[in-house]
Amino acid sequence: MKANLSKIYREGYTTFPNLIMCDDRISCQGKMVAIVLWFHGFLKESCFPSQKLIAQEAGVSIRTVRNQIKKLKELGYIDYGKSSRYYTYTLFLNRESKLNRLRRKTDEQIWNDKITETLKIIQTL
Repeated sequence: MKANLSKIYREGYTTFPNLIMCDDRISCQGKMVAIVLWFHGFLKESCFPSQKLIAQEAGVSIRTVRNQIKKLKELGYIDYGKSSRYYTYTLFLNRESKLNRLRRKTDEQIWNDKITETLKIIQTL
């Protein structure tokens, strides 16, 4: 890490969602990539560090960064797109949207189960 980082980066800390830390589908390298993205995009909706910078800060190769970003996207934790020369990473982490989507899906499933149950009761009458 660079020696000339500001005081907040040298003495501060980063909180990170347990949802990702406890996800067994994400490797340690993937979690490091997610932490770096979280660090750059904290309290923002998106960030755009280069893959080279992500690799340096996560201590992995650029190829690993690409593979792990693809995996994080497949799991719904981030999205990314290329605009002009830079990749922009949209973080769903800091909005807890993954958790909210899981909750909403569960609520919808419960509602659908209740409707199905009610229809079965009506059909038997």
